[in-house]
Amino acid sequence: MKRILLLVIVLITAITSTVQAQMPYFVISNEDFPWGVWGTDIPALYVPFETYVWVHPKENGIICVDFKMVTPAWLFNVGTVFNTVVVTEIDQGLPYDEDGTRICLSSCATDPIWLCKVSHLPASAGLEGEIRIVPRPSIGYLRAANCLEGNPFENMYAFCWFGLNYMPGCWMANETSTWGAIKSIYSE
Repeated sequence: MKRILLLVIVLITAITSTVQAQMPYFVISNEDFPWGVWGTDIPALYVPFETYVWVHPKENGIICVDFKMVTPAWLFNVGTVFNTVVVTEIDQGLPYDEDGTRICLSSCATDPIWLCKVSHLPASAGLEGEIRIVPRPSIGYLRAANCLEGNPFENMYAFCWFGLNYMPGCWMANETSTWGAIKSIYSE
C-alpha cells in the first residue's frame, strides 16, 4: 500500500511539474533580477518600496500578457514605471487597476524580462500580507500571446506571490521535500 501511495505521489508530481515547466510564468521580485527576493519586511509606516513584475517565456516566446496585481487594502500602489526598452503598448490601465492590464512588447521575448516596476506605500507595519499576480477579471485566467504565427494565446501561471512581513512558501525544492526525504518517510 505504501508503495502504491508513493507511486501515485511521484506520478502526480511529475505530471504537474512537466505541465508547469512548459508554461510561461510570472514572478514578483523586489529587485531588478528575475530570481530576486520574494518578500520584504515592513518595519515602519509609510516607508516606500518597489516590486518588479517579471515574465518568463517558454519556447514559443511572448509578445503580450494579460494579468492583474492584487495587494492588501493597507498597501497603496503609488506609481508604476514600465520597461520602455521592451514595452510598446499598455492596454486598459495599470496592473493594479480594477481589471488589470494587457502589456505588449516591441518584439518577441524569449528570455526573462521585467515588464513594470510598482512603487508601494504601506499604511501599516508588521501585518502579514502578500502581493499576487492573478487573472484579469474580464478574461478569467492568466495568459500570454506567444510568438507563433497569428500570436495565439496560451495559459500562464504565477510562480510565487510576494510576501509582506514573511517569506512565502513557494513550491521550490528544499531538503524536506526532496526525493530522498519523501522515500525516507515510507521506508521507516
